[in-house]
Amino acid sequence: MKPVDLTKLPSVTAELATHAAEYDRTGAFPHPSIRAVHEAGLLTAPVGARFGGPGLGTADLTRILLALGKGDPSVALIASMTQLPHLLQALRPSWPTTLYRRILTESATSPTLLNTLRVEPDLGSPSRGGRPATTARRTPKGWSLTGHKRFTTGAAGLTYLLVWAATDEPEPRVGNFVVPAEATGIEVIPAWNQLGLRASGSHDVVLTEAPAIEALDLLPIAQATHDNLAGGVLQLPLAAIYVGVARAAQDWFHRFAHQ
Repeated sequence: MKPVDLTKLPSVTAELATHAAEYDRTGAFPHPSIRAVHEAGLLTAPVGARFGGPGLGTADLTRILLALGKGDPSVALIASMTQLPHLLQALRPSWPTTLYRRILTESATSPTLLNTLRVEPDLGSPSRGGRPATTARRTPKGWSLTGHKRFTTGAAGLTYLLVWAATDEPEPRVGNFVVPAEATGIEVIPAWNQLGLRASGSHDVVLTEAPAIEALDLLPIAQATHDNLAGGVLQLPLAAIYVGVARAAQDWFHRFAHQ
């Protein structure tokens, strides 16, 4: 993993800010800015020391996302969707060792973006419970997923989709299914056209018998309650993005007032 020097965060903020307005105007995926975050080692900053990573925790990730949010909140949000699964893996390992090592190997050479696809048109956010309509079906080659997800941040640039789905077993289980973004049966629907955060590209994703390479944390529906650890880990770093936006606005107003 790349080393992380938090003293260089201001330079990353400045680099992202240079291009933020253009990406927000066009809604194009911010590949160069994501690469800048990758080159600074920030995408994999929370990878645990046991996996050969920097091992930065919640407090440092909060500092990082504040800096990224100040530069370009769309880039910060895309980055956070990758950083948070790494942080959760460091705190409570659940990925098969071989698969996680594969992701870290890919991450060493290029931005390897992850996101957990949870929201659906009918269910909305599952943060208060509910069974996903997205279905995972057993086939001779493994799991096959069919469903419709919304608000998939960074959809056009993801490397792996972590799709929350229910199995079609007699006693259904729910969990996250790892689907490579280049797999067949994946369609990104450009449904994201907001007033801001346009470059986050939080589009819809439709899966039609898309093959998964692994299933994570499969539990019977009755046992799949809200994840308190994940909720606690997520809240502070994500809130920092908004603080970064506010500080950028504050800096702009100071310049305006003085100039």
